[in-house]
Parts: sequence; C-alpha cells; structure tokens
Amino acid sequence: LWKQIQKKTRFNITLRTQQIVSTAVKKINELNIRNLMLRVDKVLVNFQKGGTIKTIYENESAGERLKRDIRIGNVVERLVRETGVTKRTVVSILSRVSNLQLMFKNPEEYARIVGLVIRNTLHEIIINDGLKYIPTGDVWSMELFEDIESYANKSLDMRKSEKSLYDRVLWDSEGEKAFAESLEDSRRILLYTKLPRSFVIDTPLGTYNPDWAIVAKTDEGSKVYLVRETKFDIDNPEEDSRPGEQMNILCGQKHFEAIGTNFAVATKRDLSDLNK
Repeated sequence: LWKQIQKKTRFNITLRTQQIVSTAVKKINELNIRNLMLRVDKVLVNFQKGGTIKTIYENESAGERLKRDIRIGNVVERLVRETGVTKRTVVSILSRVSNLQLMFKNPEEYARIVGLVIRNTLHEIIINDGLKYIPTGDVWSMELFEDIESYANKSLDMRKSEKSLYDRVLWDSEGEKAFAESLEDSRRILLYTKLPRSFVIDTPLGTYNPDWAIVAKTDEGSKVYLVRETKFDIDNPEEDSRPGEQMNILCGQKHFEAIGTNFAVATKRDLSDLNK
C-alpha cells in the first residue's frame, strides 16, 4: 500500500490570459447588482431574568434609494490585490464587460462580486486546464505515520482494529466512524488506514490532506489500492463542498493520477461507492 501512495510530485501551471479574460467577462456580464438601499428593521427587545435577551421581529421598512455622492476608489488596484492576476488582466476584463455602469449603483458590491468571479475563474481554469502534476522521484518516509500519536491528545472515539495499520482506529465525525466500521467489517477490505495529517499534497491553494488509504480485493481475488476522500450526508460533494476545498480535492485527484493511484470521493458510509 505504501509503495502505491508514497511518491511525491510537483505541479506546473500553464495559463492563457485570454481564456481568463473571456471567461470572466462572460460571467460578469450576467451579474445583477442591487442599488444601495436603506432598510430599517423594528424589533422588540426583552431583558429576561438570568441575564438573557430575547428579540422579537416586528416589521421592516425600506427607505428610498440612497442618492448621494459615492467615492469609488481604485477598483483596479483592489481587484489585483484580491485576485492575484495582473493589472493588465484586470484592465482587460473591465474594459470588455458590458455592465460596468453597475459599479455606480453599488461600488462595494460590484467590486466584491467581480473579485470573486475573477478569482474563481482563475482557480477553475488552473484546475481544469492549466495544472499538471509531475512525479519528482522522491518519496514520503514511513516516519510520517508516527505523528498518529498526536491524536492521543484529542477527544476522539477509538475502536480496536484488526485491519488497520494501528491497533485502534481514530475518527473525528460520526460519518468517519460509520465508514471505519464498514471498512473493518467488510470481507473485501484487507488493510486500511487514516492518513496522517502531515501527509499533504502541495496545491496552488495551499496543501491537501486526503483521508483514507485502503487495500481491497476484487471478485477475482486481485488487490486494488485506493485513496479515498470522504464526504457524508451530501448528494453532490462537488456542489456542497466549499470552493477552495473542492479545488484542493481536484488537485489531489490530479496528483494521484500522476502516480497511478486510484483516487475518488466516497459519500456512502456502507462502502457502496468505494470502487467507483
């Protein structure tokens, strides 16, 4: 198992500025920015015994649109700072959008959302088109697994194990608990371990730590080596994960593809999607 996952990689990024610009412009042109409005909420506040405070919502009133001079500031510099793209790219995007006038309706909202669009566009293009992982020839040391002792200081449930690398299995959620129990009880599973937190893969967004490494057997009796990220109680992990988290997982997938290891996201506690 360790030979299948111990290889290190490095990543290269290749970007085409025109792709970033055209994709971001298309998304920005679909934005709908609200005017600045003043809204007043009326609530009843009760101070109760014991020092607790209870608030009761009564009604709201929306005032007229605010009509006042607003200082916009240097939007270009702000977007460069918040997105990480060059000034030239930001200027190219803003000069091509068809709704730049929305900035004068609500400058803060427009700059904030445009910044998010550009940053997310950049990340999506990096992950989908511009990112490549290359094996370096170096490997992780088995000493990484010694840091499992650090879990002893945390209030985690544990169960004795016959198939794990350790005599006990640690988990930090009910989903992981059920998943670990299924691994332990399944006749298909030969060996499994929760990967140590120091086992990390470098990504453009930081680092990524996958969850589980598993050895299973097929119906024909051959062994398969798996690395699985677990996401429970969600229908679509790609939609329900935070954008940064999902992109890190996709980076992890590219890393394991580069070293020839089967990687996927598992969402079923009963292992029904383990071999997808």
